Amino acid sequence: MPKYDSPRSLAFIQFKIELTNEIRKFWMKICSLSYAEKYLNNITCENREQLIGDLPEHKDTFLTNLNLKYTEFVDEISDTEEYIRQDSIVNIISIFESYIFNAYQRMIAVKDTSTATKKESEKQISISIIENIVKSKNPIIEFANVVTSQKLRNKKTSEMVKEICDACKSGARQEKSKELSELNKYVLLRNSIVHNSRFASQDLENAFGEYESGKKLATKNREDVLKLSSLCLRIIESIDNQYCKAVIKDKDARLLAKEIFIVRGLEKGILKNEVYNKTGVNFSAVELDAIIAEVRRESYKNDFIFSPTMLN
Repeated sequence: MPKYDSPRSLAFIQFKIELTNEIRKFWMKICSLSYAEKYLNNITCENREQLIGDLPEHKDTFLTNLNLKYTEFVDEISDTEEYIRQDSIVNIISIFESYIFNAYQRMIAVKDTSTATKKESEKQISISIIENIVKSKNPIIEFANVVTSQKLRNKKTSEMVKEICDACKSGARQEKSKELSELNKYVLLRNSIVHNSRFASQDLENAFGEYESGKKLATKNREDVLKLSSLCLRIIESIDNQYCKAVIKDKDARLLAKEIFIVRGLEKGILKNEVYNKTGVNFSAVELDAIIAEVRRESYKNDFIFSPTMLN
């Protein structure tokens, strides 16, 4: 068996990639807004009452779409940044929930024998869905997707956390109870942004008195986005630790090694380091030989949908 201390799942690797990208895009938007303000400061005083898009120097640029005067643009900056912060909150919680979906789906795909998985496999699936599964390009992924959707669809975020924790016997709900309580605030905030046109809902007011139902939402500052991303990371790390120990073990590392070898054809020593750096699993040369041999057999089929970034 390979050696590993704190292995990481493919679902976790994907989560980290998406979370990092979201935070990077958040700062790019904030910085772009700041640079736009500095650029438009060059508009002369006599032109500041004209529409920015109508000024001759902005012809054939994206600024022709800006149907605002300079003074109006400056007045809108604060609200625009608020929208950027709120949109990032929505995206980060979606990324958090995607980890749970991906992890649960992968658990079904690797034929985990936990009680929770057995129960889900016994649920009735219609004949038409079975036909679609059989005809699909990858029946394993399609079946796992159907079962996972039955289990997690329309569940609250807290309920989704409970499902994955129960399935892999994780104590993350107890260990990270404080973080999960804080996360609930952001989930209700997300719901108000998405479902209540950025106005505080009654649920949000009831749970957190700092918000008043019917009032326009306002995040505190940019730190809200960073705090949420940190919360999500700590919770997912806790869940994934037990998830790997109880369900995945070295299965994800083996699959990743196969896919990297197919895409990049790396020499064994480099492949070994790549897999270890991403998953924490340290394969021996003999184990890598066996993994590569399996790839070369025609029977090999991938049972996880990879992001190209994961293989770089």
